[in-house]
Amino acid sequence: MSKAHKAINETQWQWLRRRTFERADYACQKCGDRGKRLECDHIIPLCDGGKTRLDNLQALCRDCHIAKTRAERGLDYHGGAEWAEFVHAPRYRRARPA
Repeated sequence: MSKAHKAINETQWQWLRRRTFERADYACQKCGDRGKRLECDHIIPLCDGGKTRLDNLQALCRDCHIAKTRAERGLDYHGGAEWAEFVHAPRYRRARPA
């Protein structure tokens, strides 16, 4: 568990991860792949005010997780326009401080 999850304990984090993967039926929520190891991603990143709650978590394979993070940070990423559309869709739009 990373330092970003200080607000919850290890047991809570493991429960959230398990529920996130179950909800996604153990498939990546971007590419749909079931054969890759899944990672638990914050839809709205913690650095943008996202919370570690079930409604802000999604299951992504490592490749999709890396691509999403790179797109959020404005870095070159695999998938180009497709990923920009995915990251900036209303569900994934990051909240901006007022």
